[in-house]
Amino acid sequence: MKAKTSWMLGTLTMAAAMCGVGSVIGAPPGVADALNESLEIQAQIDGRDQLILKGNTAQWHHFDFAAVGRERGSDAPTLIGGIKSSTDTSILWLPVWPSPPPDEIRSEALSSVLQGLRPSIPSNGAPWQVERIFGRGAVTIVEQPTPANAFTLIVEFDDYKFGGSSFYGVILSQAPVKVQIDVKPYLTGGGINLGSGEYVRVAIIGGGEFDALQVNPASARLGPGGARPTRYEIVDYNRDGFTDRGLVFRISYVGLACGDQQVTLTADTYDGTMLVGTDFVHAYNCHK
Repeated sequence: MKAKTSWMLGTLTMAAAMCGVGSVIGAPPGVADALNESLEIQAQIDGRDQLILKGNTAQWHHFDFAAVGRERGSDAPTLIGGIKSSTDTSILWLPVWPSPPPDEIRSEALSSVLQGLRPSIPSNGAPWQVERIFGRGAVTIVEQPTPANAFTLIVEFDDYKFGGSSFYGVILSQAPVKVQIDVKPYLTGGGINLGSGEYVRVAIIGGGEFDALQVNPASARLGPGGARPTRYEIVDYNRDGFTDRGLVFRISYVGLACGDQQVTLTADTYDGTMLVGTDFVHAYNCHK
């Protein structure tokens, strides 16, 4: 048993050492791009277990078969953490259960609580999403952080229908909130002349449940080229009584191709909530 546990620890340590921007436990392109606001988790799952994340704490809630890391009497750690500001914050956490190995803990139980999780779960009520990188069963978010549950995120790992245990690797990240945008808000048609060398205005539309003034304009990026705004505006474009956030971009930096029919804008609010909006466009005049 000792040799098996040492091998598991060595495997997880190697995985932690390999974690880096663009190389997160085998993350596909796009997943690693959001790494600064993500958590990576690797764990040995046997039955059904839930990971409870609140603030800078984590705790396992075990339900069926062997507890996390305890199948066949082993004592495998959980790798948890992420990369923020180019710093690896992954922790090899060895949860403490009600009884020590070789007890597999084959009944419902709670593990010890990990303190110092980074990045922590923010209290902004933004939804989260989970991406399974490896593992054979379902991994789902069963509870989103809201004021009603004191901003607690609960992720369930379900290996119940398989024999034995399996290692799972997932990435948790904040899901962007969808917002309404309007390309060329004063005009209709959304035509963008790619050969003009001019600018295009995009409005982030405010409303009763969304304050567009909370958008950090410096964080905005438009199109495949990730164009940054050259200037900002505060205008009620659609005259509905709610202020909109206007952003102006240089067309040549947006990265549109001839025939493109939509463009996507991403941005953050000042409290770190990620936003995404898409609108119709008609890109034309591709000749240089």
